[in-house]
Amino acid sequence: MKPIGHTHPADRLPTVHRGAFIVLALLLLAVAQAQGSEISYQGQLRSNDLPFSGTANLQFRLFNQATGGSQVGPVLLRPNWPVQDGLFQVDLDFGAGVFDGSSRYLEVQVNGIVLAPRQAIRAVPLALHVMSGGGSGPWSVDGSGAVEYLVNGQRFRFQPVTGLPQTSPNLVVGHASNSVAGYGSAVLSGGALESSNDVEGNFNVIAGGRTNQIDAFQSVISGGSFNFAQGSNSTIGGGTENQVEGISSTVSGGRANQASGVSSSVGGGAFNTASEDYSTVAGGNRNQATGTGSTVSGGGATNRPNIASGEFSVVGGGFDNQAIADFSVLSGGRENTVGGAQASVGGGQNNQASAEASTVGGGSGNMASGLSATVSGGSDNQASSDFTTVGGGSQNRASRQMATVSGGFQNTASHDFATVPGGWSNCAGAPFSWAGGRRAKVRRGEDGGPAVGACANVPSNGGIGDQGSFVWADAQNQDFLSNGPNQFMVRAAGGVGFGRAPSDYFVIDSGRVLQDSDYSFGTGALRVLMNHSDGSVLTMLRVMGNGGLAVGNSFNSSGVPERGMRIHGLLALNALGSGGGVSLCRNANNEVANCGSSSERYKFDIEDLENPMALVAALRPVRYRWIDGGEVDIGLIAEEVAEQVPALAIHFDGRLEGVKYDRLAAVLLGAIQQQQLEIQALRTELAVASEQLRHNAELELRLLALESVLLDQAMPVSHSEAP
Repeated sequence: MKPIGHTHPADRLPTVHRGAFIVLALLLLAVAQAQGSEISYQGQLRSNDLPFSGTANLQFRLFNQATGGSQVGPVLLRPNWPVQDGLFQVDLDFGAGVFDGSSRYLEVQVNGIVLAPRQAIRAVPLALHVMSGGGSGPWSVDGSGAVEYLVNGQRFRFQPVTGLPQTSPNLVVGHASNSVAGYGSAVLSGGALESSNDVEGNFNVIAGGRTNQIDAFQSVISGGSFNFAQGSNSTIGGGTENQVEGISSTVSGGRANQASGVSSSVGGGAFNTASEDYSTVAGGNRNQATGTGSTVSGGGATNRPNIASGEFSVVGGGFDNQAIADFSVLSGGRENTVGGAQASVGGGQNNQASAEASTVGGGSGNMASGLSATVSGGSDNQASSDFTTVGGGSQNRASRQMATVSGGFQNTASHDFATVPGGWSNCAGAPFSWAGGRRAKVRRGEDGGPAVGACANVPSNGGIGDQGSFVWADAQNQDFLSNGPNQFMVRAAGGVGFGRAPSDYFVIDSGRVLQDSDYSFGTGALRVLMNHSDGSVLTMLRVMGNGGLAVGNSFNSSGVPERGMRIHGLLALNALGSGGGVSLCRNANNEVANCGSSSERYKFDIEDLENPMALVAALRPVRYRWIDGGEVDIGLIAEEVAEQVPALAIHFDGRLEGVKYDRLAAVLLGAIQQQQLEIQALRTELAVASEQLRHNAELELRLLALESVLLDQAMPVSHSEAP
């Protein structure tokens, strides 16, 4: 507990609130009791802003100055004094003659805490001095018991009520034309002679002003003019033309204000109305609190008032704002409306929160029309379905439940749980879809309601559209459209980088620092998996921890893919293993193939190669240097080969590229075979010729023999040798 207007660490101490009109009214009672030096004092103690009940240690001192000065009379102690519902009353007697017309200030301590400032004790206690003969000037008592006296040039009149006990009189302090008709009431007026303050109820006080009227019970008008307190226990603090009709209601001041509900309150301003029970208008101009427990804090203007018409609704300020629904809150701005129960508008202009628990934080022309929908700000944004959110920006739409547009311009999330983070003219048209950047579009579903905003011209994919798709588009001013559900699409003309900014179009930097343990099967930086029809999950591609690349749908224990890889383009092999026994070739499908694949099952139209010797004879072996690197080499010229032996030429993309050197083996084999046949024919001819020569030699020998015989027969015989 802390004293009102004071601070102290002892939070359990009761607080004190004192109103001058309360003190004066109670002091008046002391006058009729003894016409001595005793006065009555009433105060109010509050603890944590609630009336305090219990006991408190009270101490009272009287001084001749507001601060400092000298103490007058003794210290009066009231230990363990009872306090009920925050109220207490004590009788104080500081001794005869203390109220001699000089200034007096009462200092109060509560549980050892001195309350500041001291309270001025004026007018009524001075009457004690006057009525005991200490005044100056004429005074008289007429037949009705009235007392008139003059103190320091001020005229006082004490008028008991006819038929009521003399111990409970009324009092008029001031000029003529004041009237008291109630029991225990008072008019304390310092107005002009034409003042006409009138008190008709019991225990009421008009503290000053002119032409004020109380027609109630235990009410107070502190001053001002033309004020009327008609409700019991009501208060008008001052001002002019104010009216209080509700019981325990208050108008603190201002002009032409009305508090007509029970415990209603108008703090000030002009032409404000608190017309329902417990309603409050703190100030401003022409504001209306017309719902039970409603509040308008201020603002308002001629023909543009703030209105809190829902029960316990609040309008904080601005003008032309309306809190229509129960427990709704409108903090300020202009031309805003809260039409949903427990909804709120923070401010701005022309905003509407029309559904239960909906919220518009501010901005202009925003609308939250779905249950618990939110528009945080911006302009012309709409959250039109349950639990939707628009964070800000302009002309954004969240039109299905749980949809979100964070900001940007002309973006739309038109299906359940769809999201647009911002950007321009993006459409998340399907459930759980995401669209961001510029003109990213997720095709909407037919069940998404009418196409609005950025989704107006987006085609439908039937049903619920391309649900689950993520589409991000760069700054190009053209639509980037999904074409199926559960897609991840990125349009980035400047390149895509994962782990670092792209130096090429697509860069992945895993950020992994290789360890010795990474150089084994089972670890790596990138892995691509696919589901098999049998329910298994297959690895299709893996970048290994040692920097290798494995491609295939399964791997053996060494991490080598068991199936192959197709490459469209150049393949550069900077290093090859040693000890290879099989050559590689490229087939007609541009596939790398085993050159040993020569089975008849791969071929058709098989026929002998004609005249391979002629083919070999047509080729011109040459020595040359490569333009790239200048290395000396030997080989054939593809253009010459294509002209002489077209079957040996290699073409790629319609251009002559090289020579099928591996096919030369077949040509040379054919040439060798042809040469062998020719050699065999020559050998046969040579053998025949050799046999013919041998035969000729034999014939020549036989001829010689024959000739020899013939010669021998032809020689003459001698007669002497005859027998």
